[in-house]
Amino acid sequence: MAQMKNCDFIIRIHDSEKKFATRSGTSVLSALMPTHGDDITAGCYSGGCGVCKIQVLSGRYATGVMSKVHVTDAEKKDGYCLACKTMPESDLIIRPLRKVPPKIGHRFGYLAR
Repeated sequence: MAQMKNCDFIIRIHDSEKKFATRSGTSVLSALMPTHGDDITAGCYSGGCGVCKIQVLSGRYATGVMSKVHVTDAEKKDGYCLACKTMPESDLIIRPLRKVPPKIGHRFGYLAR
């Protein structure tokens, strides 16, 4: 588990005991990868591929620009976002989707799960 001292927020993985610490201004993906990279699928790290899609179940957060190809307006209302474009503003509970679109999977060498 990530060290909880000197952190601004705690992010928990839904339906597990896993949690990790992050600092303000750090994306969910950047915070998650060093210690919990097996819990999330990542591709381009910049929002272009949509592979790191998550659902935020609780907490406050801000997002950068996300393509409607990857996150529709309806999905945004339900808490869906890209982990690489999501900045926590409080403790969060997230649900990583771990789904790779087939076209993206071939481009980045993933096997769709």
